[in-house]
Amino acid sequence: MAPFRPKNLSVEKLKAVWPLIKDRLESLSQLKDLTEYFITDPTIDPKLILKESGQDRQATAAYLTQVQAKLKSVSPWTGHQLETVLHQLQRELGLKPRPAFMTIRLAVTGRPATPPLFDTLEILGQKLVLSRLTYAQKILKS
Repeated sequence: MAPFRPKNLSVEKLKAVWPLIKDRLESLSQLKDLTEYFITDPTIDPKLILKESGQDRQATAAYLTQVQAKLKSVSPWTGHQLETVLHQLQRELGLKPRPAFMTIRLAVTGRPATPPLFDTLEILGQKLVLSRLTYAQKILKS
């Protein structure tokens, strides 16, 4: 597997990510593509985010601001805790799950398909997730 592991993907990070991607991996040559957003900032496509959110730029950016505010206080930073907090926010705002969570997924990973969102957020870590949400908000507001 070593020749296929991206240079900037540590063995430790690969061990954390592996359980999430192993079932999606058809060949080791896909490893780079399936792990890229764990190690490099993604390209954000505002059109895709807006399509999934079903809202305009301002409303979508405002939603991501609310997500970010909730995530700042999440402790412990675990998939289970993230799921609880984000489902609560989704219900409070009266949003359907798909637009609520796809908007977050696209803002943080740049991809419409990833391993389970909450596990992905856990591995990315709080600091990186908050940073990527800030960047997505900037892109949507410009």
